[in-house]
Amino acid sequence: MQPPLRRGSDPNDSDPGRNQPDENRRSSLLAAVLANPHAFHSADGFARKLGLRNRHHLNRLLREAGLPPFRTLATAVRLTSLLADAGAIRGSLCSASQRAGFDPAWVYRSLKRLTGRGWKELRGLSSYEVVRMTCARCDRARSGD
Repeated sequence: MQPPLRRGSDPNDSDPGRNQPDENRRSSLLAAVLANPHAFHSADGFARKLGLRNRHHLNRLLREAGLPPFRTLATAVRLTSLLADAGAIRGSLCSASQRAGFDPAWVYRSLKRLTGRGWKELRGLSSYEVVRMTCARCDRARSGD
C-alpha cells in the first residue's frame, strides 16, 4: 500500500496530489481511505490527518480525482470490514453487523445502494473490489447512465 498523503515541501502547495497524474492521485486517495478504516469519526479530522484544510478540500480532491464523496467511501470501507468479519467466521452479515453495533437493515440497504449488488454476491470480494464497485457506480450516476 502507498503511504498516507502528505503536504509537499512547497508551503504554498495545499493539494498533496496536485502534481500527480489522475490515476496516481486516485490511487493515493483510495489507499489513504482504505489504510485508515477506523478514522471515520470526522471527515474534518481525516482531512487534517492527510494535511488538508478541511472536509470540503478533501471532497474537492476526491471529486477532481473522479472518486465519490468521502462519506460514501467511508461507508463502503465500513461495510467491507463487516463483509470480511462475516466471511471470516462463516456467519451471516446480520450477526456481524449486530456485533459491530450497526443496524442490519442499514447494512443490507447500504450495500445494495452503494454497489448495486446483494451481500451474497459481494461475500468473497476484497475490500478494494467493493470500493471499486462503489466508485464505478458513482461514476455511472454522475455521467447519467
